[in-house]
Amino acid sequence: MDRKEFEQLVPSLRKQAMNTALFILRDRDEAEDTAQETLLKLWIARGKIDKADKKLTALAITIARNTAISKLRQAHETVNLDEMQDTSRIAEMTTKSTPQTKMEESEDRQWMTAATSKLPPAYRAILHMSQVENMSNSEIAGITGSTEASIRAMLSKARNIMLQQLKARYRHA
Repeated sequence: MDRKEFEQLVPSLRKQAMNTALFILRDRDEAEDTAQETLLKLWIARGKIDKADKKLTALAITIARNTAISKLRQAHETVNLDEMQDTSRIAEMTTKSTPQTKMEESEDRQWMTAATSKLPPAYRAILHMSQVENMSNSEIAGITGSTEASIRAMLSKARNIMLQQLKARYRHA
């Protein structure tokens, strides 16, 4: 495949790679980077690729998916759950917003952030994907390369740790 042929295919391949990466990463900038990496890998392998091959789109999607999953794995080693402060949505949903309720909600958010930061990184990442990103266990398993049973067990353990921390908090209150 020559440069001109490749350039004609780039828009549709980029769109497929971008959509795949965005679905997995949930971050437009990271998805853009992943789409670029995908196109670069396809360009490097262009000599082995037949332009008429209907599997070219599937290959682009596979490369994008694998690249995105690799990025997630790297990110989960250093995941920062300040993002879990999305629990502030709960505060916005309350009907009465008195100074006392605002203070209590702020304390709850701080406690939640502190409690999640005490979880092992793998548990934090899986809990984040499940609770904040609303991903199913099968989606999480696909991203992390684990089984659904393993994801269920890790979520259960993470929730149990959080429950124990919550019980300890109110025992001392």
